[in-house]
Amino acid sequence: MNKDELFRRNHRLFEIFMKEAFRNPDLVDSVPDKSDVVMLPDNDPELANENLKLAKHIEEEGRKPIILKVRLVPETRTVFVPKVEVLPDSKVPQRS
Repeated sequence: MNKDELFRRNHRLFEIFMKEAFRNPDLVDSVPDKSDVVMLPDNDPELANENLKLAKHIEEEGRKPIILKVRLVPETRTVFVPKVEVLPDSKVPQRS
């Protein structure tokens, strides 16, 4: 993976993190200031492997990386789609 691809995919993770941070401010509070944050996505093993290498490099420099596991969790929503039908004049629906 080249540096541009690595940046692009990590930038997408950062966008996900920021959206979650707006919904859950406690998430941001749990990350120490000025820390080296490394995100490990469940759905992208190649990026997770590259980011693990980055975390090891950070450790080798004597710093402690903060690891954020990023999971994409399916969410089900009910969507109502309108259906309209014309009833014949002779059929008045009964109220229940």
